[in-house]
Amino acid sequence: CRHSTPLGDGLVYIAGLHKRAQLIPYRWTTLYRSWWSLVSKLAGKSFTDSELCYPDGHGNIISGKTLATRLNSYFVSVTSDIQPLDTAALPAFLPSPNQPPTITTPAMTLNIILILNSLAALKNDIDCISQWALQNNMNLNPKKCKIMTICPLKIKPVSPMLSINNLPLEAVSSYKVLGLTLCDTLKWNDNTNDIVSKASKRLHILRVLKRAGVPPADFVTIYSALVRSVLEYSSVVWATCLPRLLIDQLEAIQKRALRIVYPDLHYQQALAQANITSLEDRRAHLCLKVWHNIKNNPACQLHRLLPSVRSECHSHHIRNNSSSSRFQYRKKRFGSSFFPAMAKIN
Repeated sequence: CRHSTPLGDGLVYIAGLHKRAQLIPYRWTTLYRSWWSLVSKLAGKSFTDSELCYPDGHGNIISGKTLATRLNSYFVSVTSDIQPLDTAALPAFLPSPNQPPTITTPAMTLNIILILNSLAALKNDIDCISQWALQNNMNLNPKKCKIMTICPLKIKPVSPMLSINNLPLEAVSSYKVLGLTLCDTLKWNDNTNDIVSKASKRLHILRVLKRAGVPPADFVTIYSALVRSVLEYSSVVWATCLPRLLIDQLEAIQKRALRIVYPDLHYQQALAQANITSLEDRRAHLCLKVWHNIKNNPACQLHRLLPSVRSECHSHHIRNNSSSSRFQYRKKRFGSSFFPAMAKIN
């Protein structure tokens, strides 16, 4: 199944239900209102290579064995769980009838089935957590429970409608967890802005101490305790993911602090005078330290996430001196995370 705008604006074509090369057009509003009967037909149908046909986006009807195999495997896994779903709440998860999708998405109906299936499991998990809390004389606070859908796409899916104790949960795009501001796009702009804002307010302490005549050596100690600790909080989590813009924003806070202490020196000279390094170098050192601690401690819970040792995989002599195997990935977002990034240089 595939949604394709070249074959008709707002049309969804489902192939393989009756005869070969026969397409059943469903307008988006029709799918929005009567999708349950369509899902039932799809769930009860086993696709074969001879029956499955779908448009390729250029007005041609083609068939594919690979797509048929994928559809069969997915439908077999979700058919048994489709019937118990609450049909009254499910249309809220579909796009608005007046706003059909503008991006070509393969297996759209299949994605709907998987989303609805995951929704039922998610509701069940929330109910189990709520019941466990009540049994242990605790109450969940719905005002502090949020819904955040992780999706880097510009056109984001509709947030699910979940509730705790019949109180709906709020859908947010970013939320602070254990001091880190997590974003639904998996970017660290919001977290960096929060860090910069908090650290900038603490620079006023250095200005007050400067007017009081505190020695420069004490300034460095106070800066490290009150300001730099904020700039480096949980830095191992996001240090390898920052673009140059965010790196410069963090470094600017340390430049301002050293300008207060050493107003007549350039940044590099002030670093040497204060006997400290740049924040970027410190984050790199901290990441290496954590990497080696995980690598040298098999009892660590994160040790299983390490890649295999290259010498155990093959005996070839290659130009790359890294001792760890590289992670295989397609997205730069994953490649810039901690483990893949550290595996490149170790």
